[in-house]
Amino acid sequence: LNRAIDARFPGVSDLSTADLAAHLRDRDHPPALLVDVRERAEYAVSHLPDAVWAGTEKTQANLLNETAPGRPVVFYCSVGWRSAQAAERALKAGRSGIFNLRGSIFQWANEGRSLVDRRGEPTKWVHPYNDTWGQLLDRRLWSREPSPQN
Repeated sequence: LNRAIDARFPGVSDLSTADLAAHLRDRDHPPALLVDVRERAEYAVSHLPDAVWAGTEKTQANLLNETAPGRPVVFYCSVGWRSAQAAERALKAGRSGIFNLRGSIFQWANEGRSLVDRRGEPTKWVHPYNDTWGQLLDRRLWSREPSPQN
């Protein structure tokens, strides 16, 4: 999947989950703006701490217009495809310091990194998007049971 994302979005720079975690701990750098581009229902189940929701092209554009040009922006979704699309649009609009979180929230959660729910409370649950893509997320982290297999 990561190779397919790299091939489809060659101009988009990735940021690994480990590098993002290190960046978030480093107080010597300006904080990255974390942008969750999933559906609102996915975001409500869980998201990265301090992430903002921008699940539509319009909300993403508005958010970038309100963000200082020098501030790094990290887009993420479930696996990295939708966030790579958002990052590519931001780059085409002339923004710099744009990154796609490699593996996105599924990898972040699979590594046991912190998540919060819609109330800002810690959670381990993640919306699996669907049964197919959810296979990339540890089933013990699914916010719902998988659909019966036909």
